[in-house]
Amino acid sequence: MMTVTRWTRLGILILAGTLLGPGVAGSESTHDEYDVKVAFIYNFAMLTRWPDSSFSDPTAPLTLAILGPRDFAANAEGFFAGRRVGRHPVEVFRISDPSEVSRYHVLFVSAAERNRNQKILEHARGARVLTIGETEGFASRGGSINFYRDGKKIRFEVNREAVRAAGLQLSSRLLRLARLVSSHEDYGD
Repeated sequence: MMTVTRWTRLGILILAGTLLGPGVAGSESTHDEYDVKVAFIYNFAMLTRWPDSSFSDPTAPLTLAILGPRDFAANAEGFFAGRRVGRHPVEVFRISDPSEVSRYHVLFVSAAERNRNQKILEHARGARVLTIGETEGFASRGGSINFYRDGKKIRFEVNREAVRAAGLQLSSRLLRLARLVSSHEDYGD
């Protein structure tokens, strides 16, 4: 029960836009940063609407793919165990092949993948996938959401054009907390 309370509190802080305290910027706090980003990803998923056709049935799993460190995937698996996004249980996958990204509902691309960002985004283009990165310029190159630092706080930016091109809708509550960016390319409807 304590874990649920911790995660619930973290989610509320994120939505309130008041994150993070001291210590998150240091290398010793990698797991704390992972915890925060995983909680953000959960909130992003909760505040995103996929077309009904994105799921085989109303209770089919929402799938989260992670292109990144094993530790991040382990944190995500622990966090999402037993959780749902709406009526959808969440399944977490760690992947390494960018050609697989269009098979998932949510994709997290770690900074370790920065050299493959363009290829990853090309594979995601046109798919109903919420792409989330943590590399400068990820959203302006066509990613849906990107994490960035503002002092010691982790914040996020949203590319509404990329979200629209993926056929997804983000809640206005989420958009109010985001820094909005535009694409360097035309992602028209």
